[in-house]
Parts: sequence; C-alpha cells; structure tokens
Amino acid sequence: FTSSICKLLECERAAVWFLDRKRQVLWTRVRPNYEGSCTVILTAAVPKADSEINSLLFAAYCSKESIFTADAQEDSRFNTYMDGETGFTTKNMLTVPVVNKRNRVVAVVQVANQTKEQTFKYDDAFLCSLIGSLAVEVIAVCDSNAFSLQ
Repeated sequence: FTSSICKLLECERAAVWFLDRKRQVLWTRVRPNYEGSCTVILTAAVPKADSEINSLLFAAYCSKESIFTADAQEDSRFNTYMDGETGFTTKNMLTVPVVNKRNRVVAVVQVANQTKEQTFKYDDAFLCSLIGSLAVEVIAVCDSNAFSLQ
C-alpha cells in the first residue's frame, strides 16, 4: 500500500498512521530497510497537552492542518529516531491529518523525500488526504476492530 503511495506522489517513503481511539495511540506498520526484516508495528501516544507535541506527526494531528517541511533536519519538530534506526535520511516531508465527518483526526499520512520536485505541493496534500480517507473507510468496512491494536 505505501509503495503505491510512493509511486503516485513520487517520493521515497510513506506511512499511514491510524488512530486507536481506545488506547489513544497512533500506530503504523513498517518494514525496516534491511534484508530479512519483518513488519514492525510502531505506536506513538497521542499528546494530552500542547507542551507534549514533539513531532511533525503530532503537530499535524493536533492542528488538523497539513505540514510541509522543506528541510526536515532543520525543523525542531522532526523526530530523528527512525532515521537513526534505519540509516535513512529524511530530506523533505509532508504530514497530512485525515479528518472524518465529525471533524476528528482518524489517521495521519506522512510522505518523505519528494523525488520529482524539491518539496511537496498542495496537490500532494490533497492526494494524501484522499488516500488516507479511503484507507480508513476500507479497513473499517473489512473489520470493525481494525483500528485497535490486538
């Protein structure tokens, strides 16, 4: 799924973070970039206060606004943990909250390293929002417990 996002948006990486409302965490599945690696589920606790917003992921989640980051390494909200773990270098990034009909964020789409342009555009944010909305709907139809970590 994320490889399709990368092809569509012409970027190197993509992740869709889903909200587990019960546990108040965002989670995603990733496959680390080394041979023989298994899919890993990453979780991040939703901040309870503005002072706890320490990443682009939660800045977009809390503000309900897309964040365009031309130079991720220079943005104080950029969390370098995954780059450090994988050896990947995030250059630019787009972080898009997916908001439902009740104006609640249900997912966040992140894409990194736009390969065609030097940075992501508003059209890319629209596509991320659309893709995220479709993913949320498809998963909800397939499994009523889909957004809970089991």
